[in-house]
Amino acid sequence: MKKLLLFIQVFIISLFATAQWTEVSIGNGNAPVSVIFSSNIVTGDESVVVGTDGDGIFRTTDNGTTWSDISGNIGNKSINFVDGGESIYFVGTQNGAFLTVDLADYIDNTGSGLTSSDITFYGIGTSQAGDHIYAVGTNGGGLFTSENFSGPWNNANSGISGDGLFINNLRGYYDPEDVTYNVLATKGGVYFTFDGMVTWTQKNNGLTGDALFVSDAYALGTATVISTHAGLYYTVDFGDTWVNLIPDIKINKFLMATRQSGPAFFVFGESNLYSVDLVNWFPIDMGGFAVGEVLTATVNADYIFIAPVNQTRDGNAGGVLFKAPYEMVVGMDEQTAQVDADLRQNAPNPFSQKTEFSYNLKGNGLVSLNIIDLQGRKVVSLINEFQVKGEYSKTFDAGHLPEGVYFYQLSVGNESVATKKMVIVK
Repeated sequence: MKKLLLFIQVFIISLFATAQWTEVSIGNGNAPVSVIFSSNIVTGDESVVVGTDGDGIFRTTDNGTTWSDISGNIGNKSINFVDGGESIYFVGTQNGAFLTVDLADYIDNTGSGLTSSDITFYGIGTSQAGDHIYAVGTNGGGLFTSENFSGPWNNANSGISGDGLFINNLRGYYDPEDVTYNVLATKGGVYFTFDGMVTWTQKNNGLTGDALFVSDAYALGTATVISTHAGLYYTVDFGDTWVNLIPDIKINKFLMATRQSGPAFFVFGESNLYSVDLVNWFPIDMGGFAVGEVLTATVNADYIFIAPVNQTRDGNAGGVLFKAPYEMVVGMDEQTAQVDADLRQNAPNPFSQKTEFSYNLKGNGLVSLNIIDLQGRKVVSLINEFQVKGEYSKTFDAGHLPEGVYFYQLSVGNESVATKKMVIVK
C-alpha cells in the first residue's frame, strides 16, 4: 500500500513538473486560430491578439485570463494577418485589408487596384529615402504599394512571378549611410528590392524544394534571416549565398522578440527552438503540449502563446490555443550563450571630426556598437545588426557632438564585450 501511495505521489509530481503548457479558451465559436500577434516593441503593451478563421479577432491584456472580441465592424472575420500595437492594428483578411485605431471601428482599405482581396500582409515597407510605403501582400496576386494606408494600390510585382505572388511577409531596413532594402518572403522563395519596392530580384541561390517556401524574413542590418519549410537560413550578401543555420525542419513561425536582457529568437513548427545569437539553438520545453506541429506563435514579456496545426477539440468549441510561462519553458541558464570579440582602440584618438573603430568578431551574433557620454547615456547607435565572424571597421563622424570625453561599447547578443574611452577635441 505504501508503495502504491508513493507511486501515486511521484506520478502526480511528474505531471506538475512537465505540464507547463496549458490550454487557453478565447471564447470564440468553432473557428480555428489562424494568427497570434503581440507587439514587444511598443513599451508597456503586452497585449496578445488572436485572429481566427471565421470568428474574427480577440484580444487579452492579462495574459489570456480574459479575452475581448475586438472584431467590431470588420468586414470579414477570416483573419490571415495582424500587425501593430496598443490600439492600432493592420489586419489582413480573406476578403480585404482593414485598419483600426480604437479596436472597434475598422476602416476598409482594400481600395482600388488590387487583383486579389485575399490579404496575407498589410503594413509598412521603406523607401530609398527612408519614408514609409504602405504595402499589401495577397494570396496569389502578389504585392501592391501606396503612399497612403488606404490606397489606391499600385502593382509592385516587377520581377515577381509564379509562387512568388503568394506573399507571406515583408520586412524593411533603412540606413542612410549604408544600405536600404526590403525583403519579401513568399511561397516561391525570397526577393530583395533596393529601390523602394519598384523592382524585385529573386535571390533563391542554393534554395531548393521546401526551402523555397519562405514563411518569414527578417532584415537585421546587412544580414537577412529567413525561415523556410526546410530550415533557417541567413545571408550577408543579399541572397547571393545562403548559409543554413538550422537544417531540415519545417518552420511555420520565426520570431525575434525584444527582451530586457536583449533580443531572443524563436522558431516554431515541427521542432520548437530558441536562441540569443542565431547560432546556438536550444529546444523549448514542450511538456504538456502533445498536439504536434505548431502553426503560429507569439511572445510577450511573461508568456509564450502557440496554436497547433491540428486544432480538433473533443466536445469543445473554439480554436485551440496554449500558453506557458516564458521562463518555465525556456531554460534561462542556456540563454547566456556568448560570442567573444576583440575591440580595439579607435584611431585617431583624440580626434576632431572622424575616427575609425575596429574589432574582430570570433563568432556569429547580433552586434551593437554605441557611443556613450559621461552620464552613461547612449548618444549614438553606430551598429545594430547580425554579423558573422571576421574583421570589422566602422568610420564615425563626430561633427555633431560637442568636445569632451566619451565611451564606445561593443556588445554581442546580450553581453557587453568591451568599453573604451575616446576624446573629441574641437
